[in-house]
Amino acid sequence: MAEKIINVDGVNTPKTNLGKQKMEIIVSAAVDLFTKEGFYQTSISDICKNTIWKNNICRSSIFQRTNNPF
Repeated sequence: MAEKIINVDGVNTPKTNLGKQKMEIIVSAAVDLFTKEGFYQTSISDICKNTIWKNNICRSSIFQRTNNPF
């Protein structure tokens, strides 16, 4: 998998190859849904359902990468 990760304010960049692969999968699923459904119509649950995991592993990975106080 080619290195496509960019630095974004508020997002913690993964340090391991596995973390980078997970982030790439999640970002790819998000971009696909944003394109098809629109940004505001897409939920985190929708993104997770469109990754290879289709479960809460995706959700925890998303929240682990953000500086979200929730």
